[in-house]
This record gives sequence, C-alpha cells and structure tokens, in this order.
Amino acid sequence: MTGSTGALLAAALSLGLAPAAAAYPPDADGHGFVGYPGGRCAGADNALAIGRTAQSLAVICQDSSGATYYMGYGLENGLPIRVDKVLRYLSDGYSVNNIDAQYTVTPQMFEVDGAHSVLSREQWIEYWPPY
Repeated sequence: MTGSTGALLAAALSLGLAPAAAAYPPDADGHGFVGYPGGRCAGADNALAIGRTAQSLAVICQDSSGATYYMGYGLENGLPIRVDKVLRYLSDGYSVNNIDAQYTVTPQMFEVDGAHSVLSREQWIEYWPPY
C-alpha cells in the first residue's frame, strides 16, 4: 500500500465509508476476520489492513478517534494479542511495538522480531487491501 493509498483509505474510513466487501478475504469483513475474536477489531472499529498466513491472523485497526491498534491471532495455538498503539507507519505497511516483540505488517510479509533476532517471518496467504 502506498502512502497516498493508505491516506485515502484512512480518510474514507474516518468518514464511515468502507471499501467494497468483495475485496476482503472470504471470511473477513471491514472489521477483520469473522469467527476469530483475536483477529477482529473491537466493536465498530474498522480494519486498515487484514492478513492471513499459515500460522497467524493480523489486523491493523482504527477506532473512531483515529487511534490505531494491532489485533493478532495464532492459528496454531489459539492465542490472541492486542497491542494498543501502532507506533510507526511504514511507506507500505505498519510497525507495532510490544514489550517483547515488534510486529511488521506489509503487503509483502508478516514479521515478528525479538530484541536481537527474527522470531518469525511469514508469507501472506491473503492480504487486504490488495497491492
């Protein structure tokens, strides 16, 4: 996602305009993955990015005040995680810092980094918005 595409998407979402549902992965909507509480934005919050790998679900969410947060779900272990602040916007994705890890969500990949090493680098099976 380019910077201008991300800005247009954020502006449309702030006005309550959701992108066409056909663009979402089959079991997702404008709030994330249906049936996976850890892979879904809270309440009426909108998804800015939605991705699935073989092991993980990742959703970047935005609330009505414009604040962004990360929702993740481990498909193998069933563990959800929420990180309340997306601290850095990349030119084509998002970087999220947690106490023990940094999550990077771009159209190309999902990566989890520890203090001194890459813990996981996963390729998307599905990613929205399309790139």
